[in-house]
Amino acid sequence: ADSLKVLKSLQAENRRVFQSKEFGRVHRERLLRNGFLREVMKGWVISASPGTGDGDSTTWFASFWEFCARYCHERFGEDWHLSPEQSLLLHAGNTVIPTQIIFYSPKGKNNTVHLLFNTSLYDLKQKKMPPRSDIIEMDGLRIYTVPVALTKVPESFYQGYPVEAQVVLSRIS
Repeated sequence: ADSLKVLKSLQAENRRVFQSKEFGRVHRERLLRNGFLREVMKGWVISASPGTGDGDSTTWFASFWEFCARYCHERFGEDWHLSPEQSLLLHAGNTVIPTQIIFYSPKGKNNTVHLLFNTSLYDLKQKKMPPRSDIIEMDGLRIYTVPVALTKVPESFYQGYPVEAQVVLSRIS
């Protein structure tokens, strides 16, 4: 019961993603063992529902974007952002989970982090951050503004995502 109280207090902040260190070892192990938490990677867990099978991806996909935001804020502070393509997809309301998400950061190491259900993060090292005015935060994710992202995506974006391109272009006044 004490372990559930700890989890409930963290969830009261509308969170589903936690660093393992936010739980004492006993509470974390108990919650993992009983299916209330699921490990994403070393040091990170998400809320889960007891009784869901290992192959049930619902909890992960519901937590994916929050995980990305929290993980990157913890690892890179404010020195990171998503790709122009992903920025435009999010501006258009397309929150489909990609197989791999690319983060740009001067602190990046050109490293792939493998996650649940064949998803991954790739932290691409970039020399310096774009001007602050080029980046906004949406749901904890650091993304390009629409005008900047539109100038940075390749032509293939417009061919591959014509609806999303039309949605973001229609918002420009």
